[in-house]
Amino acid sequence: MASSSSKSGIKTILTDSHFLVPFFVLLAGIALLVALH
Repeated sequence: MASSSSKSGIKTILTDSHFLVPFFVLLAGIALLVALH
């Protein structure tokens, strides 16, 4: 039971990362623009 729950947790983290990565990239781009200005 523990191994199956950990695997599902890893899958949720991977799926969430696919949506979070571009979001963080946009935040990084905005932060760079603000820093340059």
